[in-house]
Amino acid sequence: MYDMKLKNIILSLALLTIPVAASAQTLPILRMNPDARSMAMGGNYYGEAYGNYMYTNPTSLLYKEHKLHASLGGMLRPDLDKFYYGQVNAAYRLGRHGIYAGFRYWGGPEFKPEMTAGKKSIMPNEWSIDAGYAFRLDDHFSATVSGSFLQSTIKMSAYTVSFNAAAFYRNKFGMGNYVVGINAGNLGPNINYTGKGDGFSLPAYAGGGGEIQLNLSDDHRINGSLGAQYFFMPADNQMFTANVGAEYSFRNMLSARAGYAFGSQENSVLAFGLGGAYSGFTLDAAYQMGLGGNPTKAALLTFGFSL
Repeated sequence: MYDMKLKNIILSLALLTIPVAASAQTLPILRMNPDARSMAMGGNYYGEAYGNYMYTNPTSLLYKEHKLHASLGGMLRPDLDKFYYGQVNAAYRLGRHGIYAGFRYWGGPEFKPEMTAGKKSIMPNEWSIDAGYAFRLDDHFSATVSGSFLQSTIKMSAYTVSFNAAAFYRNKFGMGNYVVGINAGNLGPNINYTGKGDGFSLPAYAGGGGEIQLNLSDDHRINGSLGAQYFFMPADNQMFTANVGAEYSFRNMLSARAGYAFGSQENSVLAFGLGGAYSGFTLDAAYQMGLGGNPTKAALLTFGFSL
């Protein structure tokens, strides 16, 4: 009986997450998008990253001139009160190798689960400590692995670990370049809040996609991205998502972005955003709104610095 109530609470909790996560899955922090550029372009993680390497494409750092990058970000939810999400991460390149570390925190709003008999409000929260490693094989191939230690508190606290692995291929052509990648994420043991039964599966997925960059001139650049993911766990709540996005950049300093993320179970979203870069500093903002039966709205701001 208690496990059924807990499952209902988790389903209510999943409805508070974004961008496409209304299935009865645990650990909302694993499905939050921490990068404003990625969010504004529909949520694709398979293109090149220009910051937040830990949580986007870690291998991008291995093809940059700078060696050190630090990023932080925070999210606002206009549709929810007392919602907190933030992250901080750092990345360092050592020749062909890259090392990464980060921390994320998610604090849900106080709410009363509609599908439980109890009247007591719940204020969930989660955090993770993350670390990763990336290796550049040559000018084309690279790979990365990462892991997280996570705590999740609903009515009580539970702990688990998750792992991610990805590989990428890059190349150039006449007026631009492209990158394609595959990824498997959120792999790990079940999280158990009661110490009884099998617990709850992590939102494990596999996906792939890429990004193409067209250099129209020295001042003008256009990027287009496309990706898809299949959440195969929990087994009784599988979900397909897809992402498409575009970006226009002027002199690699100012950018305008737009994107669309499709999610089964009426979880599609539309997003747009702006970005600026100057002398090693980057500032990106994104806004996302649900479509159809998805009422979510979110604004994300990320800041980065490179040396």
